[in-house]
Amino acid sequence: MNKLKEVPAIKLIPTWAFKDVIGDEMGRTRNLEYINTIKERLKKFGLEFALFHEVPLTSIAISSDSDCIQTFSPTTGEEDLSLIATFTGKRIIFSNPYYFNGNSIVFKEDELKEEGCMSYASNPNIPLGFFMNEEKIVEIAKKLNGLVVVDSTYDFLFDNDLNQIIINEKLARLLDQFREAEVLVIKKLHKIFGLYENPLILLYTNSHRVFETLSLITNNEERLCIDCLSLYGRILSDNELLNRINIIKEKLEEKKKELINVIRSNGGIVFESLAPYFVASSLNEKVLKELSKKAELEKAGEYLFLGEKYYVIFPKL
Repeated sequence: MNKLKEVPAIKLIPTWAFKDVIGDEMGRTRNLEYINTIKERLKKFGLEFALFHEVPLTSIAISSDSDCIQTFSPTTGEEDLSLIATFTGKRIIFSNPYYFNGNSIVFKEDELKEEGCMSYASNPNIPLGFFMNEEKIVEIAKKLNGLVVVDSTYDFLFDNDLNQIIINEKLARLLDQFREAEVLVIKKLHKIFGLYENPLILLYTNSHRVFETLSLITNNEERLCIDCLSLYGRILSDNELLNRINIIKEKLEEKKKELINVIRSNGGIVFESLAPYFVASSLNEKVLKELSKKAELEKAGEYLFLGEKYYVIFPKL
């Protein structure tokens, strides 16, 4: 198995862009208002939620009550999942439902044959930039008959409603409607805003069984994260800042198009991606040198099922 490497997430908003909102000292105020807002939004869908300073993947795996862990490869976090599987005595299964078809990436759910496993998906997928819509996530969860854990940190990139930064309400409605499909959603707020010194993870799920077990294992208390959440609440309640997010999203797409033109005009191959990042191959030294000035490049061979000739391209703002 290749050694996997977690590719740094794109910092959608550089720190300087919201210093006027959070203040130079990044002071934190104890304030329950925003946490109550999230509670109310989730309560109407019958969903449970918790806040963490890091993703409790081991506890989630135990709470899923399954004897195996399945990941939709290639994606990030597979090294962690392998270690967790070893630690918890579970089988680890690397499903490969993604295929290159010409310059397109397609998803074949028929390749997901293991049922009853805890399954992990990064949506949008890094490095392939493939995005599963909400209906597909629920459909897969029903088919697999086990807990599907979805890292949806950047799903708001595909929607003009910036409320999606926190809760994808369309998915929340579906989870409320189809209780037989167990889904747990992960949102890494610190990655979205580049505030790595204030890590905050939001989990929400429609599985009360999984949530209750997770709460017992982690002894999670919301008060531990109130200070951090207050900071993010101030950021997300600033309309000017949210407008800047849209501008940055547009700039990332412009940079992406510019990079694609450079690659294709020099005989390289670009694979379609809905995300700002994408996979490319057949890059000569001249192109690699030019790209390095305008993008972050990662060899895609760090991921399972991708050869060394593939690169993941992250546009720089």
